[in-house]
Amino acid sequence: MSATYEEWRIVAKVLDRRDALSAVIDQMRATTPPEVDVHARGHDEIMIYAFTEAEMRSAEQALASIAAREGVTVQTTLTRWNPGGEQWQDPELPIEPMETPLDPEWIAVGDLGWEVRVKAQTRKAARRVENDLRAKGRPLLIDGLRRITVGVANEQEARQLAEEIRWADPLAAIQVRPLSGWRRWRIREAVLGGYAAGDLGGAGWGGDVGGGSGGFD
Repeated sequence: MSATYEEWRIVAKVLDRRDALSAVIDQMRATTPPEVDVHARGHDEIMIYAFTEAEMRSAEQALASIAAREGVTVQTTLTRWNPGGEQWQDPELPIEPMETPLDPEWIAVGDLGWEVRVKAQTRKAARRVENDLRAKGRPLLIDGLRRITVGVANEQEARQLAEEIRWADPLAAIQVRPLSGWRRWRIREAVLGGYAAGDLGGAGWGGDVGGGSGGFD
């Protein structure tokens, strides 16, 4: 992972009109491209993830416009993922490359370098895919009722698995992409359980299991 790696995040705290949270998120999803992930964290936060600064700045402007239109006051914090430091930080700070492809404590779930993200059309289809992947011993992250993230070792394996899932569920939306240290951290948490009770890069765990999911909400 190089020093030019990009993953951006906005945490938007809704200070009033929390009843409008869903409406704001729905409009954000309709406005932003598929590569931008928008989802709720708890009852008063909007999480926005993007893989380029341009996409994030555009999403930031869209959020401001939609919030104003809905009469919602939001307090936003923009950060960028630092692979070397394994944390979210001020975008003005330097980004460090990851020194090793995998920290020793992550060996238990394999050298995960890529991910396959699946959004099934129905809950039943998602459960079927999930059960099949679990039976094969795949490390999974379940995000919502129809979304599944699978960690794999490399791009070749990721694309092969994507084809297998596509064959089993032709209607599913599937993405293959490199796995950031942050996403790997979350998959490990899902597989091995609570070793990260505190916050991550100042953001707080807070049930946030999304991030860069390409609109898979």
